[in-house]
Order: sequence, then structure tokens, then C-alpha cells
Amino acid sequence: RDVGWVILVNASYGGTAVDRLSALALSYLKRDVAPPAGPELAVDPAVLTGHEGYYQPEGFRAEVFGAMEWLTGGTTVRAEGNGLWTQPILGPPQRLVPTSDNLFRESSDVTPSLVFTTDDEGRTVMLEDGRYGVRMPRWRVEAIRVPILLAVILLASVPPAILLWLVRMRAAR
Repeated sequence: RDVGWVILVNASYGGTAVDRLSALALSYLKRDVAPPAGPELAVDPAVLTGHEGYYQPEGFRAEVFGAMEWLTGGTTVRAEGNGLWTQPILGPPQRLVPTSDNLFRESSDVTPSLVFTTDDEGRTVMLEDGRYGVRMPRWRVEAIRVPILLAVILLASVPPAILLWLVRMRAAR
């Protein structure tokens, strides 16, 4: 094609933009080329069921945004057919294709991009590019997440309530 380009983004939060631009570039470059079939291994359903659960992120890349990622970053994993489905708190579900008992790839990838393993403390973890999640009961996270979100909503309602009160006071005069 004698064409090339580079995509540079000066922020770590532009992941979806980079993914979309990369997909666009690849679709242009490979418009006449059939994609190779990605590997898919038939995995025992009991192994897939063993990966099911709720995975809460830990070890944030940017500690400044760690609290926000903790509140919005959990992922539920469920087995379905010969694969797994991930459902993040925010975002669409995504199918994971097994390439071994513990290695998985996204449907659009050719190589594995996610692994299930255990950490030094014996906890089951889900490792992805740049982040990892620890399997834990979802209710433990929701017991913290829900009161924090309710407090944020309550705090956000104070300025409109003050404005409403000021308007009513002024109208009463």
C-alpha cells in the first residue's frame, strides 16, 4: 500500500479513541485481506465455570483516579457455550474466546489478551493489559459503592436546593 501512519494520544484515558482509530486504520490497510481465524480451544465447561464471578479492579495505573476506577471498574464474568462473557459496570458485554484453560482473547483479537490466575495470597485474579481485577463477592463492593454514590447525589443536590431557596425567599418579599 506504500502508506503508513502513527497515532499518538497524550493521555491514558483516550483508550476508546485509540481503539477506534486503530480499528479504522486496520480496516483501511486490510480492506482486501481476509482476517486469519483466531485460535479457539474447546475448554471443559467446569473450567469455564471456575472463572465465573465478580472481579474488582486493584492496583491502579493512575492513583489519582484510583477511587473513581474502583467505583466504576468492576466486571462480572459468566460462562456461556465455549467461552466467557464479561459485563463491566459501564460498557457493553464482550465475548472472550478461550485459547487455553486460563488464556482468553477478545473476539476481534488474534492473540490472548486476558489471563486468569492466582496471586501470592491465593486469590483468583483476572489480568488484562495494564490492570487486574480480584474475584470477590459483589455485595462487598456494592455495600461500599451504593452509600458513596448516594452521598455524592445528596451533595450534588445542595447547590440546586440553595438556589431554589433563594428564589423562593426573593419571591416572598
